[in-house]
Amino acid sequence: MSNISKVLFCSLIAVGIAGCDHAPERSKYGIPSGGTQVQLPSTAGDSSVQDGALKSSAGLVGATPLRRLTNNDYTNSVTDLVGDISSLNIQLLKESSSLIYPFTNHATEQYVPTALANQYFVAAEMIAAATFKDKTRSNKILTCTPLKGTEETCAAIVLKALATKAFRRLATAEQVSGLLEIWRAGFKAVDFNTGVEWALAAVLQAPEFLYRIEMGTAPAAPGVVALDSWDMANRLSYLIWNSAPDQMLMDAAKNDKLKTVADVSAQVDRMLVMPGAHDMVIHFHDQWLGLETIDTVQKDPKSFPNFNKTIALAMRDEVRNFVEDAVWNGDSKLQTLLSGQYTYLNKTLGDYYGIKGLGATFTKMSENKLGGRPASGILTMAGMLAVRSNANDTSPTRRGAFVRSALFCQTMPNPPDNAIFTSPVSKPNMTRRDLIEAHATNAACAACHNLMDPIGLAFENIDAAGVYRDKESGKTIDASAELFATDVDGKFSGPSELANKMSVSKKVADCVATHWFQFAYGRDPIASDAPVVKELGTRLTTTGIISAIKYLTQTPQFFYRTVAEGAK
Repeated sequence: MSNISKVLFCSLIAVGIAGCDHAPERSKYGIPSGGTQVQLPSTAGDSSVQDGALKSSAGLVGATPLRRLTNNDYTNSVTDLVGDISSLNIQLLKESSSLIYPFTNHATEQYVPTALANQYFVAAEMIAAATFKDKTRSNKILTCTPLKGTEETCAAIVLKALATKAFRRLATAEQVSGLLEIWRAGFKAVDFNTGVEWALAAVLQAPEFLYRIEMGTAPAAPGVVALDSWDMANRLSYLIWNSAPDQMLMDAAKNDKLKTVADVSAQVDRMLVMPGAHDMVIHFHDQWLGLETIDTVQKDPKSFPNFNKTIALAMRDEVRNFVEDAVWNGDSKLQTLLSGQYTYLNKTLGDYYGIKGLGATFTKMSENKLGGRPASGILTMAGMLAVRSNANDTSPTRRGAFVRSALFCQTMPNPPDNAIFTSPVSKPNMTRRDLIEAHATNAACAACHNLMDPIGLAFENIDAAGVYRDKESGKTIDASAELFATDVDGKFSGPSELANKMSVSKKVADCVATHWFQFAYGRDPIASDAPVVKELGTRLTTTGIISAIKYLTQTPQFFYRTVAEGAK
């Protein structure tokens, strides 16, 4: 490791402990979204927040911790800077999440251990080397061609442009000077391009690239400052695209045109019609529903010989296509996500489910064409249920815990200290319900499991590998269940009736609103954030998800940040 690399490596550890030329036109998930641009769903009934009301609420802004790029943000940002890096197989530490906070962007947990800093170092060198082995990639960086005797002048131009794009605000003279020092070492050792390659490796390890450092200092309230236009460009791009600002956002920031709700709203409307926004919505649902690692799910080959990685990925694409349609082509409302009576299938998944005659492309299928298989939005998606099952049988406990935690935002209590788990002994012709009900007789376990198991039993018609069934052990499956400790308590049968209940639940709407708050702001809401969560919940169920996303960019939490006393 060179002395320069050592300095960068140590700066990452220290910080961790304490744009591109065009809009992102990639659609990395491969889900059709209508081309480069599509028309936004109607958000009739929306109302914009007024600038005066926004500033008067600045004092309500909660703590604003420094945020690091998530692994997804990092990949997207590098891709927009130098081109696709998927073939490089970059390895970064797995990020933490939970049922209550299902996203990988929790700012207070984004420290950089030594192992991750080393991975950033290795990744930077791999990316830089690959960039200068491919002229298409390097041409994105080399903004001028050096003539003999003018190499350093050209290098300064290249590095200023590079640092401005990578650091997402105008590069300072000090930053350019530091990069030039690195370039000189590479130029002296090899040639002009090697100098730029070394500088690029340094840029990709710099805190200014890896962290979303905010610099606005204009006082807005005691302990609160307004973001500057560069900060706003970053917040917009990482919320709506999960990536760096494009040139239009950078130009708006340079001209200080991201200070008002009107300025920001105009950019939001432009950004939402790009494929990057569709990818963001899919990314939210992948994490919320726990589908990001579905390709690692394994089932007992004796019990489920037809389940494999190809099927698992098709299940994920079923959810993605459904979400894409419900959010962008439908009414965009939470109720449709929860209870829409259709799904998307292709030949691979159709054959697996026993539904023949489909082609390679995912096709919209109404419930009455599914051969008895229920279709009630995300709650009946095989992928969502398969990841919450065991290798050889269903798990009503895990499925019920998902409903309680991810949809009602109820924290499940830890098992009591004196709990001794003894699995009920399975007997011939016993169903999963029989086993679960036998388990519920254990008093030490019943208090917690009674919150989860009865809900999970409603999904028993979908087996551990996502296939519909109406019998188990020769008995007709009993999918009856009961909700309690919610605002829609009562008996129901099957996921469709559960979906109908949840579609009218204010607690569910507020819970999903809480998840959008977490996804957008990188933290949990606190008491002063309650009005924002309430408005998000209202929009999710009235004007829709796109309206809620727009609102996330019109709040005091988006326009301002807190600062420590005496800090800037």
